[in-house]
Amino acid sequence: MRLMPQNSKSEARGPADGGADQTNPYDCQGGSGRLVHVPIEPLRASLALLQRLVGPALPLTAGQLASFANDGTAAPHPWVEPFIPQMQSIDAMLRESLRGG
Repeated sequence: MRLMPQNSKSEARGPADGGADQTNPYDCQGGSGRLVHVPIEPLRASLALLQRLVGPALPLTAGQLASFANDGTAAPHPWVEPFIPQMQSIDAMLRESLRGG
């Protein structure tokens, strides 16, 4: 999601006619905004420190950024191998959920 100041061109439209919410100072409905790359480790360290100071008041936590910083695949483990034949594939789980099972 890119946050950018609303376009101040003449035809401002509100939510009722498909435009952005005019009370919101940021228009998230397209356009070309500036993209800023932030190194993740300093950001995670800063968030972790802030979490200690303000508790759960932040909208984002250092832990939520873990999936962007770490590989999310698990290594095979011998304790899990006996259960693999009875595990469902993702496709099978999605089919089952779509038919209400």
